Amino acid sequence: MKMTEEQLKHYYATRGIVATDLLSTDAIDLSELPPDVQLGEPNRSIVVSITGSWNGLNTMSKIDAAKSLEERVLRPRRRPSILDAHVDAEAWCVWLMLGRIRGTEARREVMEKVGRGEIDPTIPRTTRRARKVVDPLTPQQRQEAAVFLAPIDARLKARGITGVTRETRRERTADGELVTIHHIRPTHN
Repeated sequence: MKMTEEQLKHYYATRGIVATDLLSTDAIDLSELPPDVQLGEPNRSIVVSITGSWNGLNTMSKIDAAKSLEERVLRPRRRPSILDAHVDAEAWCVWLMLGRIRGTEARREVMEKVGRGEIDPTIPRTTRRARKVVDPLTPQQRQEAAVFLAPIDARLKARGITGVTRETRRERTADGELVTIHHIRPTHN
């Protein structure tokens, strides 16, 4: 489905793509890679193919293609794929493309590190999910527990007990079993 001109403008605006960000419309060539970078096959063919396609795009599409390929390179993979072997080639493509886009120096450095193998973006990032706290008591049960515990708390306070100290230690029995011992001691004023 082809987008209308208005839909394209909206799409580019949501992605933050501005035509003036493209510094040059000159074609990208492999000779622009750093002198110490030697691409073997099939990585060389991949870079030539991607940059050749990029060279034929219009201004806005070039910026969009560079952003999309950059996101693809930096996306961690849940399962390894045969295509992950060529992430460095894609990183060099993005490095070349970002050289034509204003304000991308830091992103370009990251792509260079990926291309050189200093960063492996295919490794999934570990994320810690917050556990959902579920209160096991209903408001009715909480109220009943408070009514039940009120006289007990009153008796403990009358004796000067303000709380308890819990201590736990592990010991081995004579036959070698590990036993956990819990001590609960009252705390006085």
